[in-house]
Amino acid sequence: MKAALHPISPEQHTLISQAQRSRLREDLDRLDTQRAMVAAIKAGVRQQALAEALGVSQGAVSQRLKIARDASAVPDGFAGASPREIAQRYALGQLDQTTLVRQLTAWPYPPRDDESGDHPWEEVAEAVDRGWITHDEYEQVLLGRGLPLTSAG
Repeated sequence: MKAALHPISPEQHTLISQAQRSRLREDLDRLDTQRAMVAAIKAGVRQQALAEALGVSQGAVSQRLKIARDASAVPDGFAGASPREIAQRYALGQLDQTTLVRQLTAWPYPPRDDESGDHPWEEVAEAVDRGWITHDEYEQVLLGRGLPLTSAG
């Protein structure tokens, strides 16, 4: 997390942390809903039936499905579609530490061809910076991948 421009009290820090966790839950809930809607449609559920079940219009379902088609699928054996999502789910208590480390270690990171910074491994470093995982967990992933211990960010 970036340093605050103005000092904040412990109570304010707690409130900010609560807001951050709520936002994270909201983002992951949206992804889960999108994936469930796409899966329902692929399984043969009609949009109208899905709309009725969700308490929204068929047009709303159609709109959400257009957006949902851009949601990345979760690879088999993983809890998220990216290292970032796996770390976010861990931060919310949806994964235990063993699962986090195993999945981030096993993630199929592509070779790093450039220095653009747009690489899945950067998501692991971001997870440390944002406090979703600890430095110790980061180091466990590095060691599990046979990489030298370095700073995350």
